[in-house]
Amino acid sequence: MDDLSSALKEIAKIRQKSTRNDDDKLKLFELQACITIFAKMADCKLFCDQIPESEIQVWMDGTIEDIKTLSSKPSWINTGVLNELDEMVLDSCIGLFHHAVPVVLAFESDFFQVLAGFVQARLGSENGRALPSERIWRSVSAIVSLAFRASITVFDNKWRPEKFLRKLETTGVLEQLLRCLTVPQEQDDVAYALDLLQCLQACPDFLSRKFKEGKPCGDTLRAILDGNDGSTRMVPEIRNELEAIAMLLHVMEPDVEYEAKKPCGYCGKSDSSEDLMQCSRCRGILYCSKDCQKAHWHDHKKCCTLTSKSERRRFDTIQDLWKNFLRQHCQKVMDKMFAVCSKTGLKPEDMAVEIDFAQRNDGVIPALQNPPIFKIAPRRDYFEMSEKPD
Repeated sequence: MDDLSSALKEIAKIRQKSTRNDDDKLKLFELQACITIFAKMADCKLFCDQIPESEIQVWMDGTIEDIKTLSSKPSWINTGVLNELDEMVLDSCIGLFHHAVPVVLAFESDFFQVLAGFVQARLGSENGRALPSERIWRSVSAIVSLAFRASITVFDNKWRPEKFLRKLETTGVLEQLLRCLTVPQEQDDVAYALDLLQCLQACPDFLSRKFKEGKPCGDTLRAILDGNDGSTRMVPEIRNELEAIAMLLHVMEPDVEYEAKKPCGYCGKSDSSEDLMQCSRCRGILYCSKDCQKAHWHDHKKCCTLTSKSERRRFDTIQDLWKNFLRQHCQKVMDKMFAVCSKTGLKPEDMAVEIDFAQRNDGVIPALQNPPIFKIAPRRDYFEMSEKPD
């Protein structure tokens, strides 16, 4: 571990030079190679205990300046290729981003904004369709995917996945990552990338806000799946996950006709939802007038609970998933329900429908399959098994 600390200090000294000769560049290459090896082998706790954060910050600042320099190189902009010494700048990040501390410092130091700009510098040529070399794309994918894994799994810095995704989207690097993932990946990198894409699918609220049409990530995803962006040699596992995200977005699309006909929670009057008032406490019911709201309060107060903004948003997202799934697959659900009713002699109102949007261990999301996978069972039997529909 002392070797890693010494390497960081030596790199800082070389980077302070106004000009670097060939010996400096070779030495820098060797030191960055050492960082990659040591960081990958280091125990997370030992890494945090033994490597001063200040040394990592100095390394991070120097790396950011190096990436900015690479972004303006004509050879990079015109060909998307870097020499072996320049590539090691990104490779050293792959090593350190196995750990959470460098990832946190990267966000605080605008590293990911600079990384996004680096990819965009190449994409900016040839009308945005010019792609970097596969080695560079794989490096960018590995950096972001490893940062994701470190940020949510390392013991001393557990972030919620959606927090990490929000930060990535804000910096612009999530949009560029989608492009990078289309390039054929090493097997280890594919596993890391799949973790991140599956995490995206587990954050439907984030997807509904940041991947809708007109948003950078949403437009990029659609362009990739339409064959208008990214590499045409995408590995099947990555394509399947991107298609699953697109399917989830489709399921969550609002039913405009339904939204315009939401009824009053008391009298049942249907009108434009803009003309109806929402309960300010639970945000879960609409009224056409204050008189209807007052008249209904005796019944509504039994289920009216104060909810936070995030809870309401999550509830609305889940409701949208349910509603849009049933809208799109109503006939399939009804056919299966009547078949079960005929077999059991029960009525439709005695049935429960289970729609599962959770990802299984094999990566399959049952509700997003074609045809969709769902279950129908008698309510009594269903709840006796201590299971509830999602």
